[in-house]
Amino acid sequence: MSGIRRVLPRIHRSVPAAVQPRRHGVTARADGDGHLPVLPRRALVRGTSKSVCHSPFSCPHSLTILPLPHPSTSTVFFWKRAQILVAETWAAFSPPSDTDPHPLFPRGISQLTMFADYRVPQILHHLRLLTYPPSLVRLLEARVEFPSSSNGIDATREEVAIRAASIVAVERVAAALRADGRAGSGVCSVLVDFFLWDLAKRIEKGEDRVEGIKTQPMLPAHRTRCIWY
Repeated sequence: MSGIRRVLPRIHRSVPAAVQPRRHGVTARADGDGHLPVLPRRALVRGTSKSVCHSPFSCPHSLTILPLPHPSTSTVFFWKRAQILVAETWAAFSPPSDTDPHPLFPRGISQLTMFADYRVPQILHHLRLLTYPPSLVRLLEARVEFPSSSNGIDATREEVAIRAASIVAVERVAAALRADGRAGSGVCSVLVDFFLWDLAKRIEKGEDRVEGIKTQPMLPAHRTRCIWY
């Protein structure tokens, strides 16, 4: 290893150092072959002022993804990374008792939606909370890469639809859990997101499985090469 301590703030403030792939390629490891894609671009974004706030992208019942109108003049925003910053800060400073007020978020974070990524849609489909048309299933099974707007071109309708439908689905799941009453009134989309993401990873690793309900085959997560996920 190179001996670089990635947890130090000064490492992330140093953009010139952070964009050296040879130096930083050995300090972190990704799933799969260990290659971290678009690492220099990710490092530049981390060192850009207010970058977390400027990341634009041009349920009791299952949601079905249908062909969506996606005119070139429309813009869809997903604030995943900004939301994760808030949610992780909330979790890190949560008081030991649910009855104690949060020191930073006394009103809670119930207004946050889930973080529109790739892993949660994967498990939502597995749990039959999302239904994909056969054409989309074939694209996912073939591991087709969907373009992202961060690459200088319009994001595909498929990517936008998957992420948007996931937000709506998790909102409905959280609402259903609150209405049920057994999960407590503090259930929010952030907690549902945390649970589903961890569940998807455990199932992927063969450490867990869903029993007692009907599921769909676990499809590959949708593939998009960008710096905003």
